[in-house]
Amino acid sequence: AVNGEPGWRNGGAARQPHPVEERRAREAAQERLAIIAAALASALGRPGDQMQVADIGCGAGVQCRLWAERGHQVYGADINKALIALARKRAREAGLGIAYEVASATALPWPDRSMDLCIAPELIEHVADWRGCLAEFVRVLKPGGALYLSTSNMLCPVQDEFDLPLYSWYPAFVKRHYEELACTSRP
Repeated sequence: AVNGEPGWRNGGAARQPHPVEERRAREAAQERLAIIAAALASALGRPGDQMQVADIGCGAGVQCRLWAERGHQVYGADINKALIALARKRAREAGLGIAYEVASATALPWPDRSMDLCIAPELIEHVADWRGCLAEFVRVLKPGGALYLSTSNMLCPVQDEFDLPLYSWYPAFVKRHYEELACTSRP
């Protein structure tokens, strides 16, 4: 838990991270983002320009905050109301103007051709209608915009999303059951 917030993975209290551990994780995330952001800005031909960035499946808004801290206008969407509430709280506390919406990746709340960049890290493997997601990502992208997707390797026995052993190896129907539980019974 961070600042006494509930543990989102297990629905209850979680181990308080050591400040050094928390700082290192944030530094590692910032380093990864810097590399990704530079590559995307270069690919778009917009190094240093402010972009309209959509983070789909944003969770508690970690990626949103990192992009906003770099001066971009950021929009986040997630189906989990509790995580969106937490994301809004954290952005407000950090003084960042991020627009968060409770929304499905298959029905995004933004107008056609409104985003320079859509990011969907570690999302697509958790959505049954992944083709619908891709269609929505393309719909909201401006002409010449970019889409950044990342996903876990299905052979990796550990995933950050769920604290379940060998989750990536579960049959699809079992994964869907746990994903439904995560969205309906535990924030």
